[in-house]
Amino acid sequence: MGNELLEAWRLNIKVLTPLHIGTGTTLTDEYDFTVRDGKTYRLNVDAILDDVWPEDPRLQDKMLGQPPAQLLRPEHFARPDEFFWYVLQGEPVGARRQVNECVKDAQGRPYIPGSTLKGAFRTALLLGLEPNPLRGASDSKATDARKAAQSMEHRWFGRSPNTDILRALRIADSTPCSQASLRLQPIQMVPNLVVNVEAIGPGAEMEVDVGLDTWLLEQRGKRGLNWQDEALDRVRKFLQTARGKAGERVAFEYEYHKKRHKRFQAAEDAGCLGFYETVIKRLLDKATPGFPIQIGFATGWRAKTVLGLTPDDPLAPIIRNYRLDRGGHGRGAWREGQPFPKARHVALMGGGRFLPVGWVWVRPTPLR
Repeated sequence: MGNELLEAWRLNIKVLTPLHIGTGTTLTDEYDFTVRDGKTYRLNVDAILDDVWPEDPRLQDKMLGQPPAQLLRPEHFARPDEFFWYVLQGEPVGARRQVNECVKDAQGRPYIPGSTLKGAFRTALLLGLEPNPLRGASDSKATDARKAAQSMEHRWFGRSPNTDILRALRIADSTPCSQASLRLQPIQMVPNLVVNVEAIGPGAEMEVDVGLDTWLLEQRGKRGLNWQDEALDRVRKFLQTARGKAGERVAFEYEYHKKRHKRFQAAEDAGCLGFYETVIKRLLDKATPGFPIQIGFATGWRAKTVLGLTPDDPLAPIIRNYRLDRGGHGRGAWREGQPFPKARHVALMGGGRFLPVGWVWVRPTPLR
């Protein structure tokens, strides 16, 4: 395919609030990491065992039942590059001394998978195409909430992976950022429940190459590629669509925290309000290129669905039909008339400060 048939951009991604994209692996205190002087040390177990393993079989038997962290000596901390894969600023909080591991490359550097960004663009595009996503979800015959948007996706994007219009949008994995950008980040999922994660801290920057296969888009009407005009137009303008929907999302979250802060005067709402006020000012400044996107772990239901901008009251039938109120029937369960979800996941930044999770700023530069 000639280059003239491919539009290309390089996206500069700057992390605004702690970002965690997980591997699915949970790290355990004393076996995978240890904490010392406010830092979390990720154990290189093989290196530690090579250094301390005795020749005496009787001593070997005593060591077999010990967690690796209990074999450490003060001199190991003086040579961290030899005995630890990396060192994170911060330490786990709460009773569960576990940490969710983040995605890294072969050199242990964190990055953003292309699939994560593409999922965010896909949601923005579907939200821009579907005039009434609430009706679409209500009309769906799916009983599984994960498939509720399937009929909308088929209508706008195509009925199978082979005919999906977003085959034309190619998003690579980001360049990695340094291990120094990683931090041990506590995230408050709901009051009194904190999850500890490895997170990319605010300020880290990465780059992502994006290509739009214009040749494929021109094949509409051939080989089952029966895309609608609106879908073609939106995909060609995917960056503009993402910026517009990002502005709506930021405004929606700002109003949520504004109402909640007025009622409860909670520190987490004050912190999030300050963040969203800053982002709104950046979006209103026409001289500032780019737009925000929220991705990754703990970004919540509204960040990842086409109903993310739907007011609370009309959501009640959807919440009941798909059993989204998984909090059960106890005192803390969601009740009709309350905001949905009742709370937002927030990052504990220390000193009583809070931020929303997973926001990045995307600045695109055309390559040709």
